[in-house]
Amino acid sequence: MRNPNPHVGFGGTGAHYCIGANLARLTITLMFNAIADHMPDLRPISAPQRLRSGWLNGIKHWQVDYAGKCPVAASAPSAVAGGVSSSVAR
Repeated sequence: MRNPNPHVGFGGTGAHYCIGANLARLTITLMFNAIADHMPDLRPISAPQRLRSGWLNGIKHWQVDYAGKCPVAASAPSAVAGGVSSSVAR
């Protein structure tokens, strides 16, 4: 009875597929490319921890090391000296 079944429940195509999904993917790609352009010394120091969810797919936590100068340190008095944010785990 259910064959063929063009299932749309897990991100397939169809009426219930998010119409903004491609825009969201493009936006996040451009954002990470801009970060990489401005902070070329940014390096991962651990494997990404994936978000385990039935609704969302993504990275929950990813530790990085930044050895360069913080590009906003001169204009932002709240920036930590040395360019490493206090929220970055080492």
